Amino acid sequence: MEYYGLPKRISSRELAQKLGIHDSALVIHRIKVECRLIAGELGE
Repeated sequence: MEYYGLPKRISSRELAQKLGIHDSALVIHRIKVECRLIAGELGE
């Protein structure tokens, strides 16, 4: 995905626009998903 590639080829604002959501909503969703993934890897 362009957002997680290095170097990034798209900003969170651009990704949010493509998804049709507000950029702050994208950040909140991303944080929630990252927390779930990390917790899963740590077995919590």
